[in-house]
Amino acid sequence: MNPNKYLARGAGVVLLSLLGVNAWALGTDAGTTVTNSVTLQYQVNAVPQTELEAEVSFVVDRALAVTVVNQDSDVVPIISGQTYSGNAGIPALNFDVTNISNDDLDLLIGVVDQDGIPVTGFNNQGPDAFNGSNVIVAIDTDGNGVYDDGVDQQLTQVGNHFSLPASEMTRDEPLRLLVVVDVPSGLSAGDQATYTLVAALADGTAVITNDDNGNATPGGTAAPVAGFDPTLVQDVFADAASMNAEDVAYDFLGDAPVLSQGGVSIGQHSATGAFVIARPDLDISKVVEVLWDPINLNRYASAGSNTLSDEEPKAIPGALLMYVIGVSNDASSNYSVSDLEVTDELVAELLEGNDTGESPGDIYLPESVTLTLNGSPVSLDLPATPDLDQVTVVGCDGSTSSESYSGGSPAVDVLLGACAPGETGLVVYFVTLE
Repeated sequence: MNPNKYLARGAGVVLLSLLGVNAWALGTDAGTTVTNSVTLQYQVNAVPQTELEAEVSFVVDRALAVTVVNQDSDVVPIISGQTYSGNAGIPALNFDVTNISNDDLDLLIGVVDQDGIPVTGFNNQGPDAFNGSNVIVAIDTDGNGVYDDGVDQQLTQVGNHFSLPASEMTRDEPLRLLVVVDVPSGLSAGDQATYTLVAALADGTAVITNDDNGNATPGGTAAPVAGFDPTLVQDVFADAASMNAEDVAYDFLGDAPVLSQGGVSIGQHSATGAFVIARPDLDISKVVEVLWDPINLNRYASAGSNTLSDEEPKAIPGALLMYVIGVSNDASSNYSVSDLEVTDELVAELLEGNDTGESPGDIYLPESVTLTLNGSPVSLDLPATPDLDQVTVVGCDGSTSSESYSGGSPAVDVLLGACAPGETGLVVYFVTLE
């Protein structure tokens, strides 16, 4: 805000010079009557005379300004096919909107879909863009930064934009608004959707189209500069230019975007954020190891090494084999996953568990196995003493449990639960080759 442009108001300069700076600050409420009096003392022939007094009053004009600031640290990951109706914890674009005027004002909120245009300072994805549907703007009632249907208050839609009454805001205090969309299915990871949120000053649901200082909002017509009138509350747009080129304006009269950067003193302000399609970087891998065979009586020592009979056990009928299934959510993933369920069929040649007749104590088990997960070999420790006739589950949280084979098809059907980025779960089971 530049206070000099308010001083340059013709006759008002003389009157305002009588006031202290603090009395004329932007924060003084519009419509406030400011009265100043002057006293003249004098003498005639050394005799004090009756003082003369004069006073002048004026009402404080409206300095109108709103700010919009995006609060996301980067593009916001979202899942293809995700909808917000009836759901909680839906990713949203976060914007702080603040009425910094010296009057309580209503706001109009426009949302401009800019396809996948890069956002300054963000790690923009692409190259393809997507368009969300059923765009809404909501007040972040619970302050958690995501949209919770039935908790966060949706703004009322008026045409193609939204209405934010002054009663929902406190002057000079940021109000967190969320932009939420339904996401089409079948999108590819990295597809981006860029949205600009524009806030305009309004009286009720009608945008303030111009001020008394020769400025107009997009779509409005500038009025002649009004002379200073101490009895009237006059309007002056005091908003600054938007921060970046992608922060465009909106014509609330035509109810359509203006694809050029928001300028100075147009009665509105804007900022931009973006969604990006993300997928959990989930991978699954499976290995098999022969632990014992009935011909050579070979026993496992370690992969690629000799055993008690100087040979590795072979996958011949009657051999005992171990399967290990690894499920990994890569550390670079954007999301935790839940309800992981692993099912594994056993073909006719395989019998469940240790059907060899060999004592479990005579069968050597590896301490770890190496699987390829997310493109890299990963060495994973195995449970120390798994039951050869059970399915052993090592959850992503490190918990270990054993379950019976299901006895049907699939023979292995176990739950791994949830898996956060950087976590890995295992399923270990044993079969005998017929």
